Amino acid sequence: MGDLRPWSQQRDGRPQTLVAAEGWDTSGLGRSREMGDLRLWSQQRDGRPQALVAAGGWETLGFGRSRGMGDLRLWSQQRDGTPQALVAAEGWDTSGFGRSRGMGDLRLWSQQRDGRPQALVAAERWETLGFGRSRGMGHLRLWSQQRDGRP
Repeated sequence: MGDLRPWSQQRDGRPQTLVAAEGWDTSGLGRSREMGDLRLWSQQRDGRPQALVAAGGWETLGFGRSRGMGDLRLWSQQRDGTPQALVAAEGWDTSGFGRSRGMGDLRLWSQQRDGRPQALVAAERWETLGFGRSRGMGHLRLWSQQRDGRP
């Protein structure tokens, strides 16, 4: 995936501390380099000790890291103790995604619930509903490519 760097830096070279992968919406995101975590850029700027963690493209206000579990979960779940295990990553529409712990990969949460054997995986700036993992090749490609055989 290459080095993470601010989208704005890629565009105009400004030395901001926002970190993102290609195409990410970095307006609300940045990296806390000391902690090694991705956090809200506003937290870096004003030093608030919140533990919200976000990765590229997320709607960060609702998400945080459950440090004890090592999983990314809804921040509201951390606050109110809801025992859901939604996990989200780069650019995903996280509201519908969760971790398939047995398989060790990210799938649609609805797929986990209803047992459909799909394995849609999304990353970076992709629109998640159209993407999946090519397990044989070990990398991410368009789900439509997997479906209709386009290279």
